[in-house]
Amino acid sequence: KPFDSFLLQMLPDYYSKNLEDSEKLTIFSCGHVVNAKTQLLPICLSHGPTNQLLDYRFANRENPKIISETYSIINNLSRLIPRGLVIFFPSYKLLEKYVKSWTCPEKISNKKVLIEPKNNSECEKLLQEYELLCQSQNGAILLSVMGGKLAEGINFNDDLGRGVIVIGHPYPDINSPVLQEKLKFLKMEKSDSNNYASILCWRNINQSIGRAIRHVNDYACIVLLDSRYDKRNCAGNLPNWIGDCVEYENSFGKILGRIRKFFKGFEATNV
Repeated sequence: KPFDSFLLQMLPDYYSKNLEDSEKLTIFSCGHVVNAKTQLLPICLSHGPTNQLLDYRFANRENPKIISETYSIINNLSRLIPRGLVIFFPSYKLLEKYVKSWTCPEKISNKKVLIEPKNNSECEKLLQEYELLCQSQNGAILLSVMGGKLAEGINFNDDLGRGVIVIGHPYPDINSPVLQEKLKFLKMEKSDSNNYASILCWRNINQSIGRAIRHVNDYACIVLLDSRYDKRNCAGNLPNWIGDCVEYENSFGKILGRIRKFFKGFEATNV
């Protein structure tokens, strides 16, 4: 999901006719090998520890209150999520902005912090270090970018990704020449191009959160930070196996309790 991206590209002449409700098209979505209700804890969080609304829209992303609240969330969750925690930002610029604002960016709650490099040649070395740290008791935090080098093709299975946090929505730059040409083409083909930026955004989100659950015995907690992650937006855009069991919460205290209970259950079975 979202299926719109396939309909838009494969069936452009019919895209605007809402084929999802048409008898001419049947959409079949497979489930996952894991039992999502017991091995996955997906949470959409709209408020932070001080009840600050989590609004990561472009005009508000660098708000000091939002930055402070986000750090507090990461600090609290990293204490409960064992081993590896992968955090995805909408852009490199925002990642750098947040890290610069942190008092001690090298470590959070005894977990060493590693940052996705801009140079491809440095990725393998970083991943090797991250894997070694995840084998230790404290684990590690890996800061990445949605749509970046570590968001696709890398498996954060088992202890490499017991937790995934997604910050905001990675909407593409509407002024990008490539995107502008794509939108022009869609309009020329008389296809509905208004939703294309949203399709690209959700594709990046789903690629990122799909890094954690990689085999039948895997388990992980996924936390989506943004008040825009509500039932209306998530229902048609998240994969069914995630969307069917996602929890929507504005109480940070309740979230801590749910995550603590989730991992406690696996600790008991692994003893």
